[in-house]
Amino acid sequence: MPALDDESGDNSSTVADIYIPTTTEGTQLLWDGNYARILGLLNETNKHCVRKAILQPFIKHGVALVSNGRTAIPSLATIPFIQGTVLDGALATPITYSLVNLRPATIGERVTTAAAGRVARGEAPFDFAAVAASPDFPINLMACEKEDGTLLRVLTHVFGHADESDSLLDDAAGSGMALARELTRLASTATPADIAVVTANYDTIRSQLVQGELTVSSLKGFVKEYKKAKIDIYPVVPPPGAEVQMINLIAFKDSSIRDMHELKSTATPPTTLDASVKLLNGILTSRLRAEELDQASSGAPKMGLVAAKARAAAAPPPPPAAAPSASDLYNLKLLALLTKLEGKLGVADPNKEVDPKPLGRGRGRGRGRGARSGGGGGGKPNTDADADAKVKPPRDGGGRILKWIDGMDLCVCGKPHLYRDCQDPATKAKFQNGAAKVSELDQLSTDQLQAAIAGFLNGKVTENFGGVCEIEETETSSAGSSAADNDDGYII
Repeated sequence: MPALDDESGDNSSTVADIYIPTTTEGTQLLWDGNYARILGLLNETNKHCVRKAILQPFIKHGVALVSNGRTAIPSLATIPFIQGTVLDGALATPITYSLVNLRPATIGERVTTAAAGRVARGEAPFDFAAVAASPDFPINLMACEKEDGTLLRVLTHVFGHADESDSLLDDAAGSGMALARELTRLASTATPADIAVVTANYDTIRSQLVQGELTVSSLKGFVKEYKKAKIDIYPVVPPPGAEVQMINLIAFKDSSIRDMHELKSTATPPTTLDASVKLLNGILTSRLRAEELDQASSGAPKMGLVAAKARAAAAPPPPPAAAPSASDLYNLKLLALLTKLEGKLGVADPNKEVDPKPLGRGRGRGRGRGARSGGGGGGKPNTDADADAKVKPPRDGGGRILKWIDGMDLCVCGKPHLYRDCQDPATKAKFQNGAAKVSELDQLSTDQLQAAIAGFLNGKVTENFGGVCEIEETETSSAGSSAADNDDGYII
């Protein structure tokens, strides 16, 4: 709703003023000129007056309470209605007048209607001429007119901002009841287009439900908009059961509170919109308190999903990753060549059981490699203790490591995760560069890969090393195997 502007006629008033009608949520009521919204706003204005205990004697009986505790009346004939001696209309129960059920315009009309009602009920006529004056009910027309003017002030805050408001206020001539009667007449002339607008708005809000994360504030915002749209379709009143199901659907869409809401709503089924909102709000408040307790205990701020996304969107983009050095490019290219060659030649499954008996003496100069095949020297076979000393990471059917576990090498960034799962920008750049290089080698044969490795190593040796005489295997602990030892794929 638009805010009260400087042309409201009462610049000093605020929403805290009891004479400015608002909803129960504190939103000021304003009319936009649509005749289909008039009755709903009159009804909500009447509710506001009841909540604030203002203008009730005048709206119901046309009288005013004065400062000395007495009731100023326009005519002695009003006294029987105030005291309840005479009933309005033909019903046997009292009629409560309001801004959507206006009392007769004059006391004469009210007396005539009451007399007809007594005849319809078979009661004896009431002699209004015999009503005696009472010091508690002094006749004071000016006090009653002042109260009528106060009602006009209240209605002006609601209906004084549309295009035709000026003419309506002029025709009211200082009478709030006169303005209320004219507004009621205009409401009866609402066109199908007027009605279609408010109905479509109500249906849209009701179907969209809560957008985004369900929180205490988002639920409150939805209920506020829903009740505003509900005001506009008055006198149509949605069934309470349909409103309860609407709130149930909101709760069901959130998997984190679905079960709890179902449990509580089954134990104590809500029957109204307010009861259903109260139940759901209680669950959301409990969740909020738990998050606040976790935050207070850990000392680290925690945000809801919406707040976290908003903060991530507002955060500046990370700086671009630095270009890999010549040494990094060499390592990546060599790693890619070896990986593709290993994939084409095939490697033994490290998780398979091996024959524990020792092999014969080998021809290599290095230390014995136990049961491992290849050109290594023929030393003693690996014992069970040696095999258990090195952790075996979980692998899929193709031999690919699934996740990092204790005992594996840390990532090059120093944290416990696989190299490919690293979130460090520099590490990711290296990994992506290496993956691109690997994809270029898919079309090479085994012989081509071997030739590429040999040529690559020869070029690198003459460039940075004095030569490679021999490579001897060194023992590594389970927690400290080198990055070059990729038998268990700790880095990759």
